[in-house]
Amino acid sequence: MKYILIIGCFIYSTSVFAQYTAIPDPNFENYLEQNGMGDGVPNNGQVLTANINTVTELLVNSLNISDLTGIEDFV
Repeated sequence: MKYILIIGCFIYSTSVFAQYTAIPDPNFENYLEQNGMGDGVPNNGQVLTANINTVTELLVNSLNISDLTGIEDFV
C-alpha cells in the first residue's frame, strides 16, 4: 500500500508542476503550436516551457508578430 501511495504522489507532483511560458501574441503562439512547440491548446496564451527550452532558432519573419514576450525561455 505504501508503494502505491508513493507512486501516486510522484505522478501527481510531476503533473501539477508543469511549467508554462506566457505567449501573449496570438500569431507567435500560433506559430509555436503549428510547429510542435505549444501545449496542444491553441489560443490560450501559453506553451509548455519544456517544449521550447531547447529551441535555438526560430524563423518568424513575415508572421505579423508584434510581441515576443516569452522568448526569454528559449535557449
